[in-house]
Amino acid sequence: MDMNAFSPVDYGLIPVEQYFRPKGKRQLDYVSSMGCHYRCAFCADPFVYGRRWVALSPERVGDEIEFLWRRYSFEDLAFQGETFFTFEKRVIAIVEEFLRRDLLLRGRLRCGLTRGTGYLTKGGPCAYGRVSGRS
Repeated sequence: MDMNAFSPVDYGLIPVEQYFRPKGKRQLDYVSSMGCHYRCAFCADPFVYGRRWVALSPERVGDEIEFLWRRYSFEDLAFQGETFFTFEKRVIAIVEEFLRRDLLLRGRLRCGLTRGTGYLTKGGPCAYGRVSGRS
């Protein structure tokens, strides 16, 4: 399955502004990958996804985040995905897409990074780094 073959999620179908209020900030949740190829005993994902992992291309993520940021002016971007930050090269490619698009709005656009990509937080596009539970 190629996630890039699907249409983007239509955030216009939900009242996005209403979801910002309970969070106390303009945080947008975003899914760019699904599945997991690990075999953690506590997790159902390997069974649900058959130990497969699929993801949007970094270019597609850049396109969608740029569009969503211009539409909703969020200040925090939360990548929702079990293993998003375990694919360091992909995370770096996505951050490079943000750089190329001038989406490096330090203090306005933040994303979590694992230990392996934490260096990107020093003067880079992410305002803070968050250590993932899985690394």
